[in-house]
Amino acid sequence: MRVDVDTLIHRVLLADSLDHWEAGMDHNPALDPFDSFKLYQGKVLAEYDRMAEEHGFSVIDAARDVETIQEELRRVISSELGFGPEVGIGVAAPEGTHM
Repeated sequence: MRVDVDTLIHRVLLADSLDHWEAGMDHNPALDPFDSFKLYQGKVLAEYDRMAEEHGFSVIDAARDVETIQEELRRVISSELGFGPEVGIGVAAPEGTHM
């Protein structure tokens, strides 16, 4: 899933507070936690983008609402597993398979 740093920090702050490790404070001890978070998570996202390009990962826009993300995740995973579009929210996987 892909989300920009500003959306990510908004969600983290709504959920609780910045964690020392997710803020990258072990890499940027001289920065305040907010600036360190933006710098560190920006680097993490850039690396995920590089890996997605290199390995052809499916990338899902995680800046949307949870229900929309969940529907797309189910659709992409079902497709990758060869289940087809009829398998999704509220629909069981074919007999003998697990979702």
